[in-house]
Amino acid sequence: MPSFFVMVVVGIVALVSVYYDIRERRVPNRLIAGGFIFMSVGMWWFDGWRALGMGFGAALMALFLWWPAWSLRMLGGGDHKLIAFVSAGCGFSLFIPLMLAIVFAGGAQALITVCVRWLRRTSRTLSFVHSVRTTSIPYAVAIAVGAAVALVGRAYGRW
Repeated sequence: MPSFFVMVVVGIVALVSVYYDIRERRVPNRLIAGGFIFMSVGMWWFDGWRALGMGFGAALMALFLWWPAWSLRMLGGGDHKLIAFVSAGCGFSLFIPLMLAIVFAGGAQALITVCVRWLRRTSRTLSFVHSVRTTSIPYAVAIAVGAAVALVGRAYGRW
């Protein structure tokens, strides 16, 4: 199980990524790189070299798993790196629950977006929603929700 320090770093970076992804539709590389460095030092300090190696192994596995979505432009580069960062923080023990939570959160987010856009087309009452022509969905939200579900589920012994 990741240390409390690592969970806090993952949470902060995920929340800041959500802010940037919603506002600018991009996740800054500096944020992810700084988070990786800070998390790696904390992971080494609190959990040792073995946890650091397992974290980087989980990050490489996540990069490989999500590579087709990135190469088909279904996922942005910043989101791809954010998934690797969150996977490194969660490690191998939470890899499957994390990936499932991210996929289900992304599906729910897409479904909500489709429903809101349909409602926007059929009525004028939802004028606060962005234009119907906007096709991008900020996937950092689904990644952050998936990380929160996986880490909280682990903390309460659900997986």
